[in-house]
Amino acid sequence: MSYPVHWHGTNKILKSPEGVTAEQVQNLSIFSNGVVCVSRWQLSSEALEEEIETGGLVFISCFSGQTQPPIFVGSEEEVRQVAVDYGPVWKLK
Repeated sequence: MSYPVHWHGTNKILKSPEGVTAEQVQNLSIFSNGVVCVSRWQLSSEALEEEIETGGLVFISCFSGQTQPPIFVGSEEEVRQVAVDYGPVWKLK
């Protein structure tokens, strides 16, 4: 399983809903400039192993009902380059 990671670009934390356990939903550290939200994730060793075996295929799930909002998956630098098109971005470490 993958899990969210607090990171240097964080300027907001999305809290898990009341009444759920940390195993069900974790708080999510994000960077937000009002247009773009960015989060950082860590793959478990099992997930990373599967990613390597499948040539880097990644599956995304979004708990939003009938559709999926626009997303972009990439390295910190790739995501930062996309985010900068929509406003201020975090400083690189």
